Amino acid sequence: MGKGNLLHPRRLWFVIVALVVGSATGCAGGPEDRDGARAAAGGTSATATPTPGGSFGTPGGEALTGRALLEALRDGGHHVVFRHAATDHATPDAGDVDLGDCGTQRNLSDAGRADAHAIGRAFRELGIPVADVLTSPYCRTKETGRLAFGRATATPELERLWPEDEPADRLAARRLEPLLRQAPASGRNNVLVVHGHYTRALDGIELAEGEAAVYRPGTGGPVRVARVLARAWTELA
Repeated sequence: MGKGNLLHPRRLWFVIVALVVGSATGCAGGPEDRDGARAAAGGTSATATPTPGGSFGTPGGEALTGRALLEALRDGGHHVVFRHAATDHATPDAGDVDLGDCGTQRNLSDAGRADAHAIGRAFRELGIPVADVLTSPYCRTKETGRLAFGRATATPELERLWPEDEPADRLAARRLEPLLRQAPASGRNNVLVVHGHYTRALDGIELAEGEAAVYRPGTGGPVRVARVLARAWTELA
């Protein structure tokens, strides 16, 4: 090879730097970054992303926001899966949680109770019809359901699993998916209030406390069509 085909060492250094910078730029802004930015902004997010491995239906490229999401919910046929409202992390769950004793559990904070009330008020004012309200047997999920919707059916299949490891994630996915495959009562939506690891295990998303993911039953499995933060429901009007 002649000297004319060799790069000067300084020029070669610039080429390497350019390649490294370009690679880093292409890797930035992944799903977790976008979700974090959305949560920090306090707005709504509508995404339709399949579970890693494709075991949770196909999104079909559909996503609903604003008025379109509101009209879809008014028509019914969706599952609105909430993570329980904000809690007091200064008092964690006891090592031997008694589901019948809220004193052994991490419970809603005052802010969480206010958010739950506001969510229910928004649903009523927006005219979003609700059928079943299924919750985990934990106090924080039942209280979220009752404050928001006036009722809560404690469902053992939605109980918090501990430790939150891979076997627990697989079990959480097996428990939640059948509930989301069922069609809600005609013209209404089902509400589920769960713990964070359920949607993370099933759909690969991390919901903030009080945030909801909206799913539509589909022929290939449930499809996530939107995410809404606790204080963003009024923005749908």
